Amino acid sequence: MYSTLKSFFIVISLCCINPVFSQVVKKAIVNTDSNGYVVTIDTENLVNEKILLCYTYGIKKQDIILDSITVKSPKQKVVFTKKNKIIGVIYKLMLQSKPTEYVELSIDNGDRIGLELNEKAIANVKCLYSNSTIDFLDYQKKINSKTLTVDQKIALGKSIIAKYPNSSLSLYLKIENKIAEKKPDDLASKYKYRDSFFSFINKNDKQLILMPNVYTLLYTYIRLLPLNNENYSKDLDILFDGMNCKTGTYGIFSKWIMSNLYYFDDENLEQTLEYFSKKYIDGVTCDVLTDQEKSGLKALISTNKVLPRLSKIPDFSMEDQNGQKFNLSNIYAQNELTYLVFFSPTCHHCMETVPLVKNYFDQFKAYFKDRKIQVVSVLNDSDESQWIKFITDNKLTDWINLKNTDDKKQYLVDFNAYSNPNFFLLDKDGKILLKSFNPNALVNIFNSHFVKK
Repeated sequence: MYSTLKSFFIVISLCCINPVFSQVVKKAIVNTDSNGYVVTIDTENLVNEKILLCYTYGIKKQDIILDSITVKSPKQKVVFTKKNKIIGVIYKLMLQSKPTEYVELSIDNGDRIGLELNEKAIANVKCLYSNSTIDFLDYQKKINSKTLTVDQKIALGKSIIAKYPNSSLSLYLKIENKIAEKKPDDLASKYKYRDSFFSFINKNDKQLILMPNVYTLLYTYIRLLPLNNENYSKDLDILFDGMNCKTGTYGIFSKWIMSNLYYFDDENLEQTLEYFSKKYIDGVTCDVLTDQEKSGLKALISTNKVLPRLSKIPDFSMEDQNGQKFNLSNIYAQNELTYLVFFSPTCHHCMETVPLVKNYFDQFKAYFKDRKIQVVSVLNDSDESQWIKFITDNKLTDWINLKNTDDKKQYLVDFNAYSNPNFFLLDKDGKILLKSFNPNALVNIFNSHFVKK
């Protein structure tokens, strides 16, 4: 059931376009410089197809388009070139018409790569010259065919690393092998393994910022041991040990850790979140997070202190647009799960998030037809002029839509609801199960509470 329900929620990362320049030429460019790169592609039967050269960036794994060109002739040689010094990384080569299909290219300073593509199937691209590219494309085909055992995959990776020890491909494959290698079974060995997990790389290496598999590596590391505050806090100490906050990797790792702690919002890691914020964000001299990210982190930590997970939520009185009175305690007592949403109709984040909440809970309620699930919205704004319009426009009529009746607005203090939006998932006893809109955590909680008949 879990996998079925999980399939409802697929997050798609969108490509951000950042074109540099590309060229259409009759002859390959020959660049004798040791900086930059030249990637030449002999194309055939690709008229009107746009070829993209991308790299993956950020915790959302966005595909940033570095260069692109549209093929205009039945037989055409196109060239992607950059003359300035680069940080060697793994790039993606893809066709715009098939954005989910790509091959990866390892490109370092001074690389000259010749390719051939004569059909709209990027996986069939051939390398005419550049030994490392030939080996990397062969590696990808073997991995994608799923015919290799784990040991064979690691052995193949090691053989390529030995041939190109100082390349970006070497770093990429070292990470792949670390992810794939067998982990210890017993707990004592897992602790030792965790302590030396990053010994194979330099954590300050700028190449890590653009390595597409670095986040899988971090996830593998965090999941070595059971998720609890003691283990996760120690994980942070080992991860950040020896890292310079002025390096880009520190910032990237920090953003990933914050995202991961949000992702595991239902695992009671509030203590770790505060530890991370105090020691590795506030405790360094660098501006690791944006002001908005810092504000959101501090607000969540503050709410955690006021309303710890599994504590009973404060009760308060509200009324709907017709003046009918409601107590929160009466609502959650009549439902198995109640989702409380504080919002303002003029809040930009609310405008984006509330429709998503609506969509998710419509799917949950459709899937668990025999379960009592109620969403309650609370107007968290002194201006009521846009309230009913917001409810109507977002089709929230199946929610219980309420507003505060206390002129002193004590609920702001009780719920730490000084910003919008705010979310609370409650059980039938009013205990707080979740304090965010977190699709992963919601799926986990729903699956733990309900068994579809």
